[in-house]
Amino acid sequence: MRISNIAIIAAMAVIAMTGHAFAAVTVSVPEPASMALLAIGVGGVILTKLRRRK
Repeated sequence: MRISNIAIIAAMAVIAMTGHAFAAVTVSVPEPASMALLAIGVGGVILTKLRRRK
């Protein structure tokens, strides 16, 4: 039985198995500024929804 082109995502790394060889491919991590901008946007949406309920 031959397994090929299987990707497993674990701990911010992708391990691809092709035939009998393993290749580790790193996954980029978002910058802190991008995460802060996302948090501000989500917070704004939640705040707007809470204000409209009252």
